[in-house]
Amino acid sequence: MEYFMRFKQKRFFSILIILLLSIHVSGQIEPVEDVDILAQHKKVLERQYPLIFNRLDIRNVVKISDRLSKIIFYDQNVYHETVVNSARKDLLIKASFKELKRDEFPDIVYDAYKEGKHGDCEVDRFFQVNSVSNNEFYAIDVKCNDEITRLYYSRLGGYVDPPY
Repeated sequence: MEYFMRFKQKRFFSILIILLLSIHVSGQIEPVEDVDILAQHKKVLERQYPLIFNRLDIRNVVKISDRLSKIIFYDQNVYHETVVNSARKDLLIKASFKELKRDEFPDIVYDAYKEGKHGDCEVDRFFQVNSVSNNEFYAIDVKCNDEITRLYYSRLGGYVDPPY
């Protein structure tokens, strides 16, 4: 009988220890409040662009959705955007956008845009886009009825889905 009681006590304490440890660990896994979100996003840019990070002019971090954030910055007066998966602890980069001037933008892509359903809209910005899978394509921000829409095209002018 005494053996049986000791066995129950050991089992009880084992379960109690496991329960307390799981509560402690789950408290560490929960996301931390976005107290220092800009500093976290700066680390992402520093990892992505180590040689030029010191000259980047970070302007803003915009939350796109529950899972995505957009870092807006300038490099030598050129507008850039980097979209990161902010739901992850390591803030995985999804896509990088670099603004291009009209004469740097491929004519074949511009012609495809003009022939599409948004061809009458005013162009706000042209972008060269690099996604995580090393795909390079292009994006155009167009302004129609006071609303900006981003359109994505392959290097040959075919429409592609957004990278995120």
